[in-house]
Order: sequence, then structure tokens, then C-alpha cells
Amino acid sequence: MEHFCCEVCSCMWPLDALTDLDCYCSICKACSEELLVPLMQPNACTLATASMPAQQAYAVGQMVSYRGRDGRILPAKVVLIDKSVEPAGYGILLKGAVDIRFTEDTRLLPTDISSSCQQAAWFPTVKCPKCAAVLTRAQLARILPDALQQLDDDLTNSYLEARGIIRCPTLGCEALIEKLPATGNGRSSDCTCGKARVTSGSRLSSSSSSSSVKCTCCREQHMQQHRYRCLLCSQSFCDGCRSTPYHEGLTCQEFAAPGCLLCGEKVLDALGVSTAGRSNRQLQQEATKLGADCSWCLERNELVELYKRAKQVCNSCRPGLSGMCCKKLPCGHWCCGVRGTQPCLPCLQPGCASRVGILVCT
Repeated sequence: MEHFCCEVCSCMWPLDALTDLDCYCSICKACSEELLVPLMQPNACTLATASMPAQQAYAVGQMVSYRGRDGRILPAKVVLIDKSVEPAGYGILLKGAVDIRFTEDTRLLPTDISSSCQQAAWFPTVKCPKCAAVLTRAQLARILPDALQQLDDDLTNSYLEARGIIRCPTLGCEALIEKLPATGNGRSSDCTCGKARVTSGSRLSSSSSSSSVKCTCCREQHMQQHRYRCLLCSQSFCDGCRSTPYHEGLTCQEFAAPGCLLCGEKVLDALGVSTAGRSNRQLQQEATKLGADCSWCLERNELVELYKRAKQVCNSCRPGLSGMCCKKLPCGHWCCGVRGTQPCLPCLQPGCASRVGILVCT
């Protein structure tokens, strides 16, 4: 089988792992995904000014979406336009209604929201990690179709949120809700306590820096600003990370952090671990420093997986990792026995097919 050398990680890969780029740079799919996916986010510079869009002109007979005072988005049809006032007034006919309702253009939205928000100004500039050539939408659809679909969803959500509208993330609901600022709490939006204490009910790793760990006040303010409840499905959700139900007692960063493999505590340092651009020797040295045994790794993907697994162990459990066997079993699960024991223990993962015929004492 023919192989090629990746120009980013300098590793040999089979030809079927080559990214199909128009610039003909030799980059493996693993490096392309790790370097390009984080860049596929809505353009932040245009989101800052998106809350003040130019006045949208609608025509008689055009189908629009009407945003009611209760936050609901209803389909409507423009039947009259009054240009004698500024801004212009629109007479719309709601679906199933008989009477005409007059409103301003600020309460009207185009029906094809997704296509309107995918303009060049909103679409991010994604470049080749080697030659910096700009990748077109067609290339991204060819090499990273799932990431492009997620980007389109993020563009639509950003378009709506910039205009004070959020979409319920509950599967099967997806109702559009108007964002209204919280009132009556009398608290500032900025935390000024200056403390980095952890609530008694939270489980955060001590490996996280004190600046990353949020105090009780920060978590309460996060809930007041980002927790919503949909009136249609009665489900709570976070408008920041769009998780449902809302992650009460945790910020979005703390909720997204993976749990320690040994104790289950949240490990903030394990967020966004990147191995692109690091040689095999560098990965081996860093994994060994974390306490993992890399002597069994023969391929780069095994070394990368072991390094990310070692990063997902908190500082308090690091001594336990130093004495644990880190080999991967034939079934795909990890050995949890004592390092140096030969042969490795059978797989202890519940439901694993390799456990058939093994008698386990309980």
C-alpha cells in the first residue's frame, strides 16, 4: 500500500487518509479535522454589529415571520405598506386570521433565515494549515461535511440571537423564543467578589487553575443570564452551549469539561487538547511526564489516544495513573490492571463482548 508524509505532523499515512485539497498540500485527515474544525465558527467581527441590521424592505404579497410580543414567531403575509410614516408600517395577515394587523419592520423576519445568514461577511475565512490558501465552501463540504452542517446551524442561531431570538434546542420542538433581560434581581451582571471558591455541591478537579474555577456568585449570575424555559415543551435549556436541561450549578465551560477517568471530577485542563504539530517524540515525552506508559504504542493514533486519556486524569489521581497499566486491549477498551503485570487482565468493561464466558465475582 502506498503512503504519504503529512506536512503538518510529519507522519506516514496511507493514501486513503489524504485530505482532498485543491491546493495539493499533503495533509492527513486527522490534522485537517483538528486544525480546521475550530476555525469553522461564525465570524465574530460581524456578529458584534449584527444587532443593528439595515432596514429590511418587504413587498406586498411576501411571506414573512412575525415576532409577537409574547416571543412567538408566526407565519404572516404582507398585504399593505404605509410609507407615510417613518419607519414604514406594514399590514400583515396572520395565518388563519381574518383581521389585518399593523406592525413595524423590526418585528418582521424573512422566512428563509438560514440562507440570509450565510453571506460572505458571516461565513468565516478558513485557510489551509500549510500554504494558507483560502478554502471555499465547496471544499469544506467535501472534506468536512459534518462540521460544515454544524457551522450552518451556528450561523442560523447567531443570526437569530443577534436579533434577540433563540431557538429551543429540544429535539422535536425548536420553537423560536424572544430573549428578554432578567428583571427584579437587583444584581450586577459582573461578578465583583474576587474570590475563586467552589460550591460544596460541585465536582471540579484541583488541576484546574483558580482563575478557571468559578465562584458561587458567578454560577448564579450565569443561571440568571443564560437559563431559559420553553413555553411549548416546558424544557429548560442554556442559550450559551444549548444544552438541555440547563446545567444547574455549573458554567458552560465546567459542564463541557470531561470527567476524570478515575474519580469522575471535572477536569478543565482536558478541554481543547490539541496534538497537531507535535511530533511523536514530543507526545511520548509529555504522556510519560503525565504518568502514562507509552512503551506499547506502535502507531501515532495509539500515542495520541493515550496522551488525551492521560490529560483526562486530575492531579489528585495522577499517582494512581503512574501505577496503572495503560495498554489497550484487543476489544478496544483499556486495561485497568497494575503496570507490569503479564498478561493483562481480561476486559472489565460492562457489556463488552470479550467478557462472555468470564465468571466475575460480585
